[in-house]
Amino acid sequence: MDFSLISQASFSWLNAGSWLAILQMVVGLGFIIFVHELGHFLVAKACGVKCEKFYVGFDAFDIKIGETVLIPRRLFHVQWGETEYGIGIIPLGGYVKMLGQDDNPANQQRERERTLMQDGESTDDDTDSTDQGSQVEGAMEASSETDGKAELDPRSYPAKTVWQRLLIISAGVVMNLIFAVIFAMCAFGLGAPYQPAVIGSTVPGGPAWLADIEPGTRVIQINDNVKPADHIRFQDLQSSILLTGAGHPITLECEVPGSEETVVYELSPVRDILRIPGTDLASLGIEQSTLSQLGKTSPVLPGLAASRAEPPLEAGDEIIKVNGVAVQAGYELKRELSRIRNEVAEFTVRRKDGDGTKTLLIQIPQQTRKGVGVNVGFGPIQAVQNNSPANAAGLSAGDEITAVDGEPIQNILQLGDQLLQAAKEGRTIEFSVRRTSDGETPDESKVAVKPRLPRVMPESSYGHLPYGIDELGIAVEIQPVVDSVDAESPAEKAGLQTGDRLTAAEFLKDGQPIDPEDTTNQLPIGAIEFADDPQVWPLIMDFLQYAGANNALKLTVERGSEKLEFTLEPEDMDNVYNSKRGFRLARDEKILKAGSVGEAFQLGFRQTKEEAGTVYRSLRQMLIGRLSPINLRGPGTIASAAVTMAMQGMPKFLLFLTLISANLAVVNFLPIPVLDGGHAVFLLYEGIFRRPVPEKMVFALSMAGLVFILGLMFFVISMDVFQWFNFWG
Repeated sequence: MDFSLISQASFSWLNAGSWLAILQMVVGLGFIIFVHELGHFLVAKACGVKCEKFYVGFDAFDIKIGETVLIPRRLFHVQWGETEYGIGIIPLGGYVKMLGQDDNPANQQRERERTLMQDGESTDDDTDSTDQGSQVEGAMEASSETDGKAELDPRSYPAKTVWQRLLIISAGVVMNLIFAVIFAMCAFGLGAPYQPAVIGSTVPGGPAWLADIEPGTRVIQINDNVKPADHIRFQDLQSSILLTGAGHPITLECEVPGSEETVVYELSPVRDILRIPGTDLASLGIEQSTLSQLGKTSPVLPGLAASRAEPPLEAGDEIIKVNGVAVQAGYELKRELSRIRNEVAEFTVRRKDGDGTKTLLIQIPQQTRKGVGVNVGFGPIQAVQNNSPANAAGLSAGDEITAVDGEPIQNILQLGDQLLQAAKEGRTIEFSVRRTSDGETPDESKVAVKPRLPRVMPESSYGHLPYGIDELGIAVEIQPVVDSVDAESPAEKAGLQTGDRLTAAEFLKDGQPIDPEDTTNQLPIGAIEFADDPQVWPLIMDFLQYAGANNALKLTVERGSEKLEFTLEPEDMDNVYNSKRGFRLARDEKILKAGSVGEAFQLGFRQTKEEAGTVYRSLRQMLIGRLSPINLRGPGTIASAAVTMAMQGMPKFLLFLTLISANLAVVNFLPIPVLDGGHAVFLLYEGIFRRPVPEKMVFALSMAGLVFILGLMFFVISMDVFQWFNFWG
């Protein structure tokens, strides 16, 4: 139950057409179920129990229309010896059917009756029900005069000792844990890729941003975790944050880039930063790091400046210098790009050349920013970063900036250009600030701030969050209201006016909504509603940079009681430049490879222990209310994640199987009747008190457990369906 998978899993693999990955998923997940049931089967046979069925999947019923069977209840079955082996039509588990044992409470009485001996022989499975009933009745009468245990078929499950039955019930979980270790051993033997716990960027207004955690910071310890620092994954960090829960502290010991000292941060995760539909996840507002290396399949975005590089950039190129400044990671590259918005940049690139490498000097033109001439309003400062220029100048949340050096702000998204120039010159900027204290009339004051050189590119990764201005270290509220319209712009020509309230935005291609199947499209599909994300305008402007000659932006506005629509064709703004030049950077990934079988076992055991522990902690957090059950996902998300991992290579897929196998082991051993853990509790009671749990209680608890499991299955499948419909829009 690794909830970090929720953010990773999507249904995008459906478009990939990778049937090999899908086959891997089916075989892998089927094998996990198989080994679980194999554990029960082997130990049962070793204890002398008759196993009547061994199924992967459930063969509960045929799918019919009238009397016509469309899909039979089993895809395959064969009788071999006394056992029927098969694959059921319902792919949600599997089972071993032992004589005298049935997880369905309604069948338990019948199973007890079938275990009774008849004249020294066990009852026949195929005996006519009428005859069987009379035989059982006679046997029951006979058994009333003798010890009932003696009348049981010695090869039936109930005839075995408590400890034998406990071994049989536990065997499935043990097999899943054993194979979880084996999967992980194989993954580390091949070399398992992982993303190190390095913070690439922080989300404006989030806890990590407020604490001024710099891009490039490496987490070396999470709470009291004793895992080697170089083995801590970004996934470990995510899971710890999610399981800590919103409003509860998490302690991170970090290495700050450019410093040999470590810093300890105590942060409280908050909800609603990630805003993954159908989830309620805690977050610190951190994003993964990237390399300064271009992606291996699609290195640049078409139409942007990087696609016009001379000589052309190639997949896998490693950028090692920007205008002579050395860069070694994605955050360093972005930092340098943020400081050269309006000039042609010279990049030093290391490129693989056969068995060696060569170094190239590549020029990339400046990226003119596209716009439609709409400037939106902005409200008070929502957050001020620690150790920032704004913090040093005494600015605080709630302050409203009304002017810069005596001039009103025309476009909040362009304020960074003015601040960047001041930072390069070492100048101080005077802000006019409106403040309200103690409910009194707002008063105007002047605040002098010395901007810093930006450390990140100005962008808005999340449309529902405030807009960050890194030169000051503030995050401001964006308002969906037209504050001004540029002269001679598409907006002015179309008739947009100051005061118009934005209600929706949609990108078009050739005047029509964008086709979801258009693989060349870089723009969002469908309408963006400002009622859902009032602060989404910066993100819309980011997307606008990918617009081609055949793209347009349709805005829906309210003007008084009227609702109006305007279609605007974007144009280059000759005096405004974008930091981003269209690079697609590769993920920061390292390989952890075992040097021996012993080391592989050690790593595999630790991985299995961590995954099983995560499940336990997740369930505990749900019970105490720190983690919402809406974060649960069902077989759809599992299948989606499995295919995604299979497409990323065998080591990742094997680690995913480790996760699922450990999850299945822990969940299946929960003390819930009809699960293995519920049976184990009943058996422990019988072993301690020398008598079985009363039949009526077993029946009642089993029915309650069955209802709970069926309800839970319905709930998680509905969460999958919700995510499915959200993905397809």
